[in-house]
Amino acid sequence: MQVSSDWDSAKLRNDSSAWFVNTWDGRFAGSPECELLFAIEVPGQLCLAVRLFPKSEQEWQRRALSSLARTSVSPDYLLTDMNEMLPILVTFGASLETVATAHLVRL
Repeated sequence: MQVSSDWDSAKLRNDSSAWFVNTWDGRFAGSPECELLFAIEVPGQLCLAVRLFPKSEQEWQRRALSSLARTSVSPDYLLTDMNEMLPILVTFGASLETVATAHLVRL
C-alpha cells in the first residue's frame, strides 16, 4: 500500500477516480454524540456520502467506507486532509479488490 503526502505526485488518469474522505464533529449537524462522514468522488464531484455515525461505535469509518464501496465504483485513490484519517484509508484501500492508494493532501 502506497501512502503519499504529495497528492500532486499522483497522476489522475481520465479513467481513474478518487474519493476525498473527511469526518466532522456531529455537533455541526445537531448531533454532538455523533461524527459526520463526508465522501466526495473526484474529478466527478459527486457526493457519495454525508452520514452521521455514533462516536461510540468502534471502526465506524471503515465499516462506512466498506458499505460505500459496495454501492459505488471503488476508487483508485483515497484522499484526506486529516492525519488521523490516513491510517483508516490505508487499511480500507488495501482491502479493496483493486488496491487504492491513500494520500494526505493539504488544502
